[in-house]
Amino acid sequence: MPETPFAWAGDVRAFLDTPEEELLRELTRFARETGAPQLFAWDRSLGILRRELTQCGAHAERFGLVLEFELHRGGGRRPDLIVLENGIVLVVEFKNRVDPEPADLDQVRTYV
Repeated sequence: MPETPFAWAGDVRAFLDTPEEELLRELTRFARETGAPQLFAWDRSLGILRRELTQCGAHAERFGLVLEFELHRGGGRRPDLIVLENGIVLVVEFKNRVDPEPADLDQVRTYV
């Protein structure tokens, strides 16, 4: 496991203020697989996340965000995003499709 169990962590304001190239660099530094498909997925996910968080407004700026948190005893499993707000933990998996496949659902079930 790397020095920290995540690629990037901060609040929404810090995320929005961090250049996408820097976020991609941190994700690449952290992760084991960084081929073209993974880079494309991160690039797409970061764009969606930026767009949606920008629309949330100032009340969301204090939300905590963790990118690619490696779960302890998770066998290398890493949720794409964890959102933390006032005792609530929301785990987000980005997929490049509209309908989830059985493997996607199995992946999310392992986070419970």
